[in-house]
Amino acid sequence: MAEELDRVISKIQDYINRIIQDVITIRAKHVDASNKIISKMKEMMDYMMDKYRYVTKKLYDYVSVVETDFATLSETYAPNIYLQYTGPKMALTYDTETIYVPQVDVFVFEPLPGPKVLGELTAENVSNFILFRVTKKTTYTLVGYTFEDIHSRYVRLKCIEARGGTPFIESAEFTSPKYITLYGAVFAVKGYEMTTEYELQAKITKEDHYAYAKIRVGRWKIEKDTLTVWLDGGYVYLETNFPDNASWIIYGFDVGKGVYHSERNVWYLLVDIYYVAGRPILIVQT
Repeated sequence: MAEELDRVISKIQDYINRIIQDVITIRAKHVDASNKIISKMKEMMDYMMDKYRYVTKKLYDYVSVVETDFATLSETYAPNIYLQYTGPKMALTYDTETIYVPQVDVFVFEPLPGPKVLGELTAENVSNFILFRVTKKTTYTLVGYTFEDIHSRYVRLKCIEARGGTPFIESAEFTSPKYITLYGAVFAVKGYEMTTEYELQAKITKEDHYAYAKIRVGRWKIEKDTLTVWLDGGYVYLETNFPDNASWIIYGFDVGKGVYHSERNVWYLLVDIYYVAGRPILIVQT
């Protein structure tokens, strides 16, 4: 038994010695190969230094290039661009200098008044958030619509008038406040101040059916306990005499067609809008 164990130990020791010898041999060959690679690289670099030269030439901008006796690079210069004008000229004088430029007709640019520009931009934005929706099942012929989907056609109203007041065009204090719920809390609406009014209208059918909207923009006065705050907002009055299936879309929400007024033969609707944290909250009045 002891002899067998000694033979196994001897065998293991022999394997270890052979592994160590192989590792040493591999490392020696690796060092030798690395040395040969470095020597070859040095030989090639020495050859290149003898055959190539580094020069600076202009290729639009100055750059460094490598040349040989058989391969050289020609310089390139950026072209000079200029205009040549033949025709009548006029003199322009500034400070004490005078220059001559091509003659053009003199015109006076008069910018539009700021309030007018702002009013037109605001009217365009206001007309974008109200749509009148008509189902495709209607038997009436629409004279024009803005876009459509698989079920309905949508009409965008055009702003026909915009008015502003100083300080406001309408204000009210409610003796009996309305109540709204905002983020889980009940607020009392005590009044409003409206500063701007927009009227929008669109002809819907050949039978002279129309969609009409009046928008007043300002702020709402709301109270919670002893706290009084003003919220941006407004209200929208909507009216149509279109008798078929249709509804109003405000900020992407379908608020219905409204209540029928038999004497005037129209459907009308009043929607309050409160802007809270940059988002509109709609309250449909019935």
